Amino acid sequence: MYASPRLIIPLVGVLLVTLLAAAPASAKRDIAVGFADDVFADNLFFQPDSSDRAGWARRLGRTKAGLVRLNVYWARVVSSSEPADATIVDQPAYDWSEIDRALWATSAQGVEPLLTVLTAPRFAEGPKRPSDEEARPGTWKPSAEKLREFAIALATRYSGNYPDPLNPGETLPRVRYYEGWNEPNLHRYITPQRTKKGKNRSPDIYRKLLNGFYEGIKSVRSSNRVLAAGTGPFGDPEGELRIPPLEFWRDVFCLKNRKKLKFKRKGCPQRKDRAQLDIFAHNAINSPGDGPTVSAQLRDNATAADMDELVDVIRAAEKHGTVRPGGKREVWATELWFESNPPEKDGARLNKHARRMAEALYVLWKQKVSAGIFLQLRDSPYDPKSPAVVGLQSGVYFLDGTPKPALEAVRFPFVAERKSRGRVIAWGKSPASGGLELERKRARGGWERVARVRVNGGEVFKEELKLREEERLRARVGKSKSISWKVGGQ
Repeated sequence: MYASPRLIIPLVGVLLVTLLAAAPASAKRDIAVGFADDVFADNLFFQPDSSDRAGWARRLGRTKAGLVRLNVYWARVVSSSEPADATIVDQPAYDWSEIDRALWATSAQGVEPLLTVLTAPRFAEGPKRPSDEEARPGTWKPSAEKLREFAIALATRYSGNYPDPLNPGETLPRVRYYEGWNEPNLHRYITPQRTKKGKNRSPDIYRKLLNGFYEGIKSVRSSNRVLAAGTGPFGDPEGELRIPPLEFWRDVFCLKNRKKLKFKRKGCPQRKDRAQLDIFAHNAINSPGDGPTVSAQLRDNATAADMDELVDVIRAAEKHGTVRPGGKREVWATELWFESNPPEKDGARLNKHARRMAEALYVLWKQKVSAGIFLQLRDSPYDPKSPAVVGLQSGVYFLDGTPKPALEAVRFPFVAERKSRGRVIAWGKSPASGGLELERKRARGGWERVARVRVNGGEVFKEELKLREEERLRARVGKSKSISWKVGGQ
């Protein structure tokens, strides 16, 4: 990727717009964009209706997404009775049909799947299980060994070599990315979180669970990539139900001192039992109504704006050898959402909602995050009486499939940010290769070019512009135009 010769724009009044001489056309680091689907929520890709599945898969393709996160409910795949050998794929105890459907629908659009496994069947939960009111089904001390066995079956079926039973002569789609659980720092997904005396329990439970999952997935194909579970963004510092994510990961990785992140030797497992993962993850969700630049108010919580603190934690674990294998790994934001108005009356107006989607990717990219996955592709049915986090209105499509401005914001993310007096960063991710033009809005209408650079489709670009006045900017490549972004003058 390279910059074309710089274009100098003549002075217009007191306005001066030029490209800085050293500005690169490419920002080199990239960020993948994705969407999530769940059989208990949108159910766009798991559903039996092939026509509807294909229609929503085509809409997913229009977003230019590179990833789709699909939840795999372990307790839904396996029947209530324990399989005689859980590592064997083709047995009556397993029903893979929903996952097969979702993978066929999304792979037709060339989107890379991420399978997130969660919720243990009853036979795979720990002993002395309390009532369902105290511990949700599938959460009580899940068995690491039984998850390892299930992971072998799962990775075998989606190894790229397994025959499709419904299409003779064809093999099921290949899956490379697997996520071991979801939000393990919340009682909704793992119990117990803490003892009644306040001692953390879930980090130890999860470390073992993750290692079992890792070993099962990697035993099938070593090139498979295992993600640690995306943690929930908010905890209860004094409660028993939720552990703040930064505190949770410090415990998983045997780290102490939240600022210096030193190795905590006491109580740390032996090296062979330390956490194993290829990609570190967090659900970088903001509070309802907040944009992606708003940090969490309480210590050790983490929104999209706080991902750099999580990056520091995994880098410390790598440094001290409390995560395996060795080396530096990617960090992903596995869940993001911002609601729009309409239909959610407390959401952001449509154009602001679109800007939040693009800005979230920029905020993550600046913190060296490699992927941002949005929840969800389509709005849920709207019920104004539902709680804020039930029935989300966070899609880039309305319920009827009509696109919102946010569709273009994720298809062609673009953000303009003033960094200093006279200096503006123009950042984005181009949907196509070619000559990309940065344009400003004319005072009397229309747009004019202020810079032109060469870009590759699907890659991040970053340009520095000298811009002293208040301006509205956008990017254009071929027939595709980004949303516009207003920057103040200095």
